Amino acid sequence: AHPIGVVPVVDVVSGKVVAIDGGGVGKSEGEVPVLSVNYHRELLGTNSYLKTAWREDRLKALNVTQPDGPSFTVEQPGNLVRWQGWSLRVGFNYREGLVLHDVQYEGRQVLSRASLVEMAVPYGDPSPPFQRKCAFDVGDYGLGYCANSLELGCDCLGHIHYFDAVVSDEHGAPRTIPKCICMHEEDAGILWKHVEYRNGHNESRRARELVISSIATVVNHEYLFYWR
Repeated sequence: AHPIGVVPVVDVVSGKVVAIDGGGVGKSEGEVPVLSVNYHRELLGTNSYLKTAWREDRLKALNVTQPDGPSFTVEQPGNLVRWQGWSLRVGFNYREGLVLHDVQYEGRQVLSRASLVEMAVPYGDPSPPFQRKCAFDVGDYGLGYCANSLELGCDCLGHIHYFDAVVSDEHGAPRTIPKCICMHEEDAGILWKHVEYRNGHNESRRARELVISSIATVVNHEYLFYWR
């Protein structure tokens, strides 16, 4: 792909192009890049200047096990999650993607609704016609529409609870995104520790976090959302 240096202005009501910015105005297009830069595992050997093979000193496997199961519960209907005094409902929609509703701690409301409502992405190039280019990756594309189906392993680790999501496709028909939302617990190091210097008695506790996540791919950008 190579930018052509023009930005069409469209009247979305009439469906007509009313103007075209650029077209020879501003900086030169330059030459079309011909170097190969790939991340696909089967195309690494074609890279022009990046690594052409997987590194040999790969990390050893790290397995997270919870023999007694997770500490959270999920109640239906309504995707009601309970964990360590916290309660919330997990929601999802075409535009915002992952949404948390009615977040409470021991019966006291902390949040009524939590989501990413918009994301402005200015391209920052002062040369025309790109000085006016700014994408709204939530409203223009839809984080829910662009959400990934997650996998145990690289995307999610440990004892996982998945939530499927249903959105409308381009024809208005329902489309299910399996395993669209991932919920799991993570060890977060030492929460507190004390050693009684008089007799050597030790007390320590581990910290743990509940993580609810979703990932969206908007064209060439990956957005990873983690509510903790």
